[in-house]
Amino acid sequence: MDPFHPSSCEDYVTVEYIDAGEGDGECPTTIMQTCTLQQRKKDWKKTQRLCQHADGCSRFAQGATRLCISHGGGRRCRMDECEKSAVGKSDYCVRHGGGRRCEHDGCTKSARGKSGLCFAHGGGQQKCKYRGCGKIAQRPNNLCTAHGSSSGGGGGGGRQGTYSSSS
Repeated sequence: MDPFHPSSCEDYVTVEYIDAGEGDGECPTTIMQTCTLQQRKKDWKKTQRLCQHADGCSRFAQGATRLCISHGGGRRCRMDECEKSAVGKSDYCVRHGGGRRCEHDGCTKSARGKSGLCFAHGGGQQKCKYRGCGKIAQRPNNLCTAHGSSSGGGGGGGRQGTYSSSS
């Protein structure tokens, strides 16, 4: 059965067997359609959404294509020879101007997270400024909870050790 054109209920058919009286045992006499149109539509939509790439990919297909993003589905960047996915409502990938841009005056970099700013202007997740620490920093002091706890409950005892002011 073609998952994109469900024209029959062959997966939902039951066959009733009755004794034919001929001595050969039972033979099928009646085929009853037991599936409903609603069930067929539900199953069709489920299989339709999965990527149809030959390798048996289990990710969901994007847009009107039958493929996931990794296998070429969805909208693609309109720049010549670029095969990356288009971002947001634009027709371009991030490298070629697609997606949200930093709100800082004169900056053309991509915005990170919900802040509307690029990484250089404070958007996205910042790393702890404590030297050698790679944990995610908390605002406003740009230190992780272990190195910059203002409540004293972070386990690091405040700003002990070396504090790096470089990004």
